[in-house]
Amino acid sequence: MDRIYRKHELETQLKDDHQLISKGVLRNEHPLDTSQEFRDFIYACRLGDLKRCQEMISAGVSINAKDEFDYTPLVIVSFFLFFYFLFFYFLFIYLYMFQFFLF
Repeated sequence: MDRIYRKHELETQLKDDHQLISKGVLRNEHPLDTSQEFRDFIYACRLGDLKRCQEMISAGVSINAKDEFDYTPLVIVSFFLFFYFLFFYFLFIYLYMFQFFLF
């Protein structure tokens, strides 16, 4: 069974990991990317533009990078899908309730 770490143990491990990354021993899996191509990719993820996202991935945009707010493209897409779901959920409820007021 996996061990459960205390808060101070996790903080120490994170500090050690950051030191190893800065020394080059470990690789940062999610580097900061401030390029315009990556910003366009994040924007396409926000809009849910699947075709544009596929084009940019094929062109070589990093899908493991993060933006200046520490968001990866996967996080952005999950936000989009969540709010897309909420929008249609409440739209359905509104239209369902509206039909009772018509009759």
